[in-house]
Amino acid sequence: MKITNSIVAKLTTFIILNLIIIWILSIFIFSYISFDRNKRMILENTEKLALLKNNLTSYKFLGAEKDVEELEKKYKNYKEKNHYTSSILEKNDRKNKNVCTYKNTKENYKNFIKYYGTSGQTYYIDSFLFDQKYNILLLPKKVEKGYFFAQKKILNEISEYSKNKKFYWSIPRYQEKIGWIVSVAKKVDCNTVIGLIIKINDIFEYTSKIFGTEINVWTDKKGNLLHFSRVSEFNEKKLKSIIDFKNIREGWQKISGYSIYCKILVPNKWKQITILPNRDFFDESMKILNKQLPFVVLTLLILITNLVILLRIHLAKPLWKFIDIITKTSFKSLQKKLPQNRNDEIGKIAKSYNLLLKILKFQYENLEKQVQYRTRQINFAKKKAEIENKRKSIQITNISHEIRTPLNGILGAIDMLKTTSLSKKQKELNKITKECAVSLSSIVNNLLDYSIIESGQISLHNKITSILRIIDQSIYTIQNASKKKSIELRTFIGRRIPKEIYTDGEKLKQILINILGNAIKFTQKNGKILLSVLRRKKNIRFSIHDNGSGISDKDQSKIFIPFFQSKNTVQGTGLGLTIAKNLVEIMKGKISLYSILNFGTIVVCTIPLLTKEKEEIKFHKEIKKVPLFLYQQLSNWGIKCSISYEKNKYFKKEFQFLPNQLYKYIRNILKEKNFYKFKKKHFLVQPWRMKILIVEDEKINRNLITMMLEYLQQEVYSVSSARKAILLGRVHRFDLVIVDIKMPEISGLSCIEIWREDEKNKDKNCMIVILSASISQKDIKYSKKIGVNQYLIKPINILQIANILSIAYEFQILRNIPLKENHTEKKENFKKFFVPKKKLFLFFKKIISKIYKNRKNKEKISFFLHNIKGIAGQCNLKNTFNRVVKIEKNQKEEISNKEILLLYDTIQKNLKT
Repeated sequence: MKITNSIVAKLTTFIILNLIIIWILSIFIFSYISFDRNKRMILENTEKLALLKNNLTSYKFLGAEKDVEELEKKYKNYKEKNHYTSSILEKNDRKNKNVCTYKNTKENYKNFIKYYGTSGQTYYIDSFLFDQKYNILLLPKKVEKGYFFAQKKILNEISEYSKNKKFYWSIPRYQEKIGWIVSVAKKVDCNTVIGLIIKINDIFEYTSKIFGTEINVWTDKKGNLLHFSRVSEFNEKKLKSIIDFKNIREGWQKISGYSIYCKILVPNKWKQITILPNRDFFDESMKILNKQLPFVVLTLLILITNLVILLRIHLAKPLWKFIDIITKTSFKSLQKKLPQNRNDEIGKIAKSYNLLLKILKFQYENLEKQVQYRTRQINFAKKKAEIENKRKSIQITNISHEIRTPLNGILGAIDMLKTTSLSKKQKELNKITKECAVSLSSIVNNLLDYSIIESGQISLHNKITSILRIIDQSIYTIQNASKKKSIELRTFIGRRIPKEIYTDGEKLKQILINILGNAIKFTQKNGKILLSVLRRKKNIRFSIHDNGSGISDKDQSKIFIPFFQSKNTVQGTGLGLTIAKNLVEIMKGKISLYSILNFGTIVVCTIPLLTKEKEEIKFHKEIKKVPLFLYQQLSNWGIKCSISYEKNKYFKKEFQFLPNQLYKYIRNILKEKNFYKFKKKHFLVQPWRMKILIVEDEKINRNLITMMLEYLQQEVYSVSSARKAILLGRVHRFDLVIVDIKMPEISGLSCIEIWREDEKNKDKNCMIVILSASISQKDIKYSKKIGVNQYLIKPINILQIANILSIAYEFQILRNIPLKENHTEKKENFKKFFVPKKKLFLFFKKIISKIYKNRKNKEKISFFLHNIKGIAGQCNLKNTFNRVVKIEKNQKEEISNKEILLLYDTIQKNLKT
């Protein structure tokens, strides 16, 4: 079973996907909780660290203030002890009562600082006592150059602050080799300031970091960033653009991607600020998650593995076992049952299945008995039907042979009578006889065709076929019947009709003949019948209109039923339209009928175009005057013309119902192609005399075919059995053998098989033609298989015989078999049959010119050579005929100039002799 179709696989996949989704959700929830917890923890730790730093720094600075106060007390005591004088007013300051000055000396300051000042201790670098006249400093042990000047600047700033302020804290500054220092001072009196200079490097010693990326900064109480914050110039600008240090308040606050904690120092109101990027919280959480992720993934994999194993053991394997047993279970082996040793759902399924199997086995055994009984009945009926069908086929074949053989004799005798001199009355009787024979032949053909269609033995033989030629041949067949009733026949060929189509031409012709024949039967004298051919997308539509008696609505639904005849039917078998319908459906087409009683009928037959059609019927010329009955058709073909109401001897009346003849005539007069017409009423004298053997058990047919061949100046041998034919083939070399398919003792097909395999035969590979009354495709295929060259359907006429002779000539020439020239005493008759040599030479010359122009087009060359060969054969131009055959035999993709010149030279010499 495919995994994609397994319910266990689907269930496992579903559970695994749900587990993964739950796992992912839990990871997200855990990450969120972890992130929140870590964030709170980091904020708490940051706050604790900041408070610790603040407390330490505040403690240090408060201590410094106490030390300054202590120094102030000592200064005041020292001042009283040494009897400092009271205020002494300067002469120039007597007027100003608010200004007080003290009389002191530089020496007293030095002594005080010396005894009470502090320097070089852990936190204190220096002590100072300063007034406007003197400033005395206790110098540290190591002093850098510029120290005094910098200190004096600070002390000058200190002296200016108001006494209302208890303490003064200076701005921190950096001193070489000392580090960061800050001054704290207090005014003793109006002009005297006392204070300490404190080293603040130790502030950074207990400034530890949590992330390593947080920023610790200090600002004064006005919010100005203190320089010892150790922030780069770039970061300082960035921070100032993001954070407003002046308005920052104490405690936690969030500002654009940062968490900020601020704590104010008690002594000097400095702000201690810790800045934490929010990204660091996420990174810290991800570190924790990354540490825990392998364990979590491993846990998930173990869980999934256990689940898959569990489902496989307890669900998949039992189901697979069930499926295997069920799959192998057939009607012949219903004994094998599913294991039902489980008490769960699968066990219940097994029990239900086994019960169903038991019931099925019982029903199958019962059904099998019934089937065996009915099979015996069906086989018996089938064998009976096969025997009946076989008997029917044999009977049809026998009837076909028995009917068509005398018909062949009748029609052949009628054709031969035409060649004799007959009186007017005899000609009339001969004509009536032929019409009756043709009518009888049509009825027989319909019956036999229907039986073949009914037995399913018919098949299509599609090939490229001229649609106009098919129409002309169909009209020729019913033309005499229409003349008797003075029915006007007309055809109309629509636009975009191709010259040639890929179809079974014989079947299409039979369809049209049957429909047209039916129309003539039901059309009264002086009636009209129109055959129109139109293009509908990828279909050709044939419509036959008549103004006959029509068909009632009641009968229209039955018209295609075999042997059905309406009340006003006067003749026929009732099979014409049935056969047409069946043939149309075999050709994948459709047929329909529309009729109004006493007004007429329209039969529409549509067949598909099977392949891309050839060139359309189209002219781009002009004919000045044409008869009215041809104007519409010629205009439709693209010819510019005007109507002439005068009688025109050049356009025959027959052109209105023979479109192929009209097309050829128009093409000829427009000089698109040259045609030289020969008289059709005479059978051409054959240019070669061949030795021909006729094998026919029926004496009448044998004599009739012999007469036809002798009339065509051939040497004829005839025998009545296959045995005699085989013996005769060992004595004479024959150019052509004509064999009847149905003969006593040895059949025609068996005779041909023996002939082809007989090593004593003078020419076992000669051309063989078989005569048959059957058109069974099975017989045709088998005859080709055993070596039959042509298959003729009875009845045959002299034209068919003449055509077979032409094929036989070419067959022998291609085999390089020499043929005897036909030395007839009637050479003067050639003048009746052929055009003058001058015209014939011009015709050949034009075709050779076309061959030269198209010498690289194999298809066109073959067409032109075939034209020359046909005319040469009919005109007894043997050398020309032989030359064309040799060219055709050796033809490649193109014809050489040498071959063209040789052909031209042969034609010239042949016409001179």
